[in-house]
This record gives sequence, C-alpha cells and structure tokens, in this order.
Amino acid sequence: LLVMVLGVVVGGLVIGFQVRPESSLLMTVLAITSIFLYISVYALHSHLQSKRVVHAMKQISEQKAQIEEKQALLQERSDALQLSKVTAEEAKRAAEEANRAKSRFLANMSHELRTPLNAIIGYSEMLKEESADLGVTQLEPDLEKIRSAGQHLLGLINEVLDLSKIEAGKMDVFVERFDIGALLHEVASTVQATAAAKGNSLEVKAEPGLGAMRADLT
Repeated sequence: LLVMVLGVVVGGLVIGFQVRPESSLLMTVLAITSIFLYISVYALHSHLQSKRVVHAMKQISEQKAQIEEKQALLQERSDALQLSKVTAEEAKRAAEEANRAKSRFLANMSHELRTPLNAIIGYSEMLKEESADLGVTQLEPDLEKIRSAGQHLLGLINEVLDLSKIEAGKMDVFVERFDIGALLHEVASTVQATAAAKGNSLEVKAEPGLGAMRADLT
C-alpha cells in the first residue's frame, strides 16, 4: 500500500495532480509507467515474500513431523526399556527367591544329612575297637579309611550347610577365646597336603607369642 501511495504521489507530482489535455503524452506515459513500476515492484516483493513464508511453513511442518516421529520412536524405546527393566527385576526376584529356597532347604536338611554320617563314623570306630579286642588287626586299616572318609564328608557337608545358613540368615556365631598360633598351625596343616600334592611348598612365618583373640573359630 505504501508503494502504491508513493507511486500515485510521484505520478501526481509529475503531471501536477491534474489530467490536462495539453499535458504531453510523454509525461503521461512516464507517470503511468512509474505507477506501474511501483505496483510491479510491490507485487513482486509480495510474491517472493509469500513464497518464502510458504517454504518456511513447509519446513516447519516437515520438522514437526520429524520431531513427532522421533518422539514416537523414543517413546517406543522407552517403553521397551521399561519392559526390559521390569522383566529383569522379576527375574532377579525369582532368582533371589530360588536361592533363598535352596538355602532354606539345605539349612533344614542339616540334621538329616549329619545323622547317618555320624552313625557311620560311630559304627566304624566301634568296629575298629572290636577288631582290636578280637585281634583281627587286618580290618583296622579299612575301618580307619571308612572313619576318615566319613569325617571328611561330614566336614564338607558342614561347610556347605554353614554357607547355606549364612545365606538363609540362620547362621549362629559362637564367640570364644582361642590361641592365634594354634589356629595358624591348624590351617597350615590342612592346606599343606593340598599344596604338597601340587608340588608346592607352604611356609608360615609367625612371631612367637601372638596371643589369643575372641571370635568365631570356625
């Protein structure tokens, strides 16, 4: 509108705001041409501006569609991640419950597992004493093997049951006073046979008179 008004003003100034028959044809044509040029420039500018606006709106619409697509994809991934998290938590709870059930089972089986082993150990000791009284010494080595194997198996079962009791929260701690040097000697004696079987040597260096401590000896 401003360009049109300016065109009219310029044309009017050229022809004196009067349409006079005596005005030259050249001046009239120039005035009309000036008005046409101003209007054309305005129309071209408006057309180009409209094209830019339409192009910008298309770009905004495309970007909006891309953003919505990415948001939908992100929501799908978020839902999948949440589902995986829930599944993992359920699997973890199931595994923990199975582990607790296993621990409870082993802890409750303590008496059932130890009773027959104690009977085997006890009868082997009784048979060993009776064979010595009867003078049947050739049976003593085999009876000793039965007794030592039973003791070894009982020790293994006790260790497994102690571990299961710890997992089940049923482990009792027996605090007592014991000598540290004797404890080191006992542990070294237990490990020495395994080390020697593998061709290794075990050497324990401890200061004399380490004293005693209060804890659970086992």
